[in-house]
Amino acid sequence: SPKRRRKSGREEPVLLLRPVLWQSSKKRLMTNEMMSLLSQLTEERFRCAIRKSRWMERRRSYAMRRRIKILLLQSITKWVFLTWS
Repeated sequence: SPKRRRKSGREEPVLLLRPVLWQSSKKRLMTNEMMSLLSQLTEERFRCAIRKSRWMERRRSYAMRRRIKILLLQSITKWVFLTWS
């Protein structure tokens, strides 16, 4: 439908432009600003993961929950490097 096409057309360029905008402002962006942004992101994701792991506590072992957190951190790190390098 035309409505759906318009929506994806609005959303796609944002994703494509994000790394370009980052590159152009890289020199202006302070390291501590980036670190605070990154810590906010990781904090939010970890809070979500911990809440989820507590909810599934009876079904999953400690090792499994720990593995989920490690995988989550790896995926965040990968995303940061792909977006900001």
